[in-house]
Amino acid sequence: MKILPTNNVVPMINVFTVEPGKQHQVIEGWLKEGPRFFAVPGFVAAALHRSLDGTRVINYAQYQTAQDWFTVSPAAEQQQLFAWAFAISQPDPHLYEVVSQNTASGAKLVTLEETAEVATMITVFPVEPEKQHQLIEQWQESGRPLEALPGFISSTLHRSLDGKRVLHYVQWQKAKDWLAVSRQADPLFEQVRAISQADSHLYEVVHVTRREIPSAG
Repeated sequence: MKILPTNNVVPMINVFTVEPGKQHQVIEGWLKEGPRFFAVPGFVAAALHRSLDGTRVINYAQYQTAQDWFTVSPAAEQQQLFAWAFAISQPDPHLYEVVSQNTASGAKLVTLEETAEVATMITVFPVEPEKQHQLIEQWQESGRPLEALPGFISSTLHRSLDGKRVLHYVQWQKAKDWLAVSRQADPLFEQVRAISQADSHLYEVVHVTRREIPSAG
């Protein structure tokens, strides 16, 4: 699965808050029911993540357009495809767009793979819509130096289309790289806390789904 800083796809990112002992139930349920949900028109790809502390599950899905999601969502609700998830977790779904992306290699895309030996740090910032732009500018200005530190692979900043979230998706070579960087990031988080309370966790990708496109001819 690829993340590109273009408008060719629309990310739908759903963050599930869950008790550590029930994280595997969300993952297993998603892997069982997800194929029906992802078979709809407009679906491109999805990557399922689990936080290493057991308290979060994130599904990062891509659709061709926002309208595809608005068409799919009511059908999923009517079929109660994910009723099981609501019984054991608190979902927080939002449509996003990528507002900036940087990679250590200079590549123009970011790859999400379940076999990749990388540490993924995902930070979600709940924010008042009128302050979303301010938070994005603050992060872009003050967070850029962190990308020059050892272990950095890629950084992708997202904004939710409803103005209520900013999401930062960062890949590091190892978890210890982020732990070392986080100490230097404390001043940045202090500045951001005046706008939003960050929810940061280390993740790993546990499953990737892609739409199979028939080859020409």
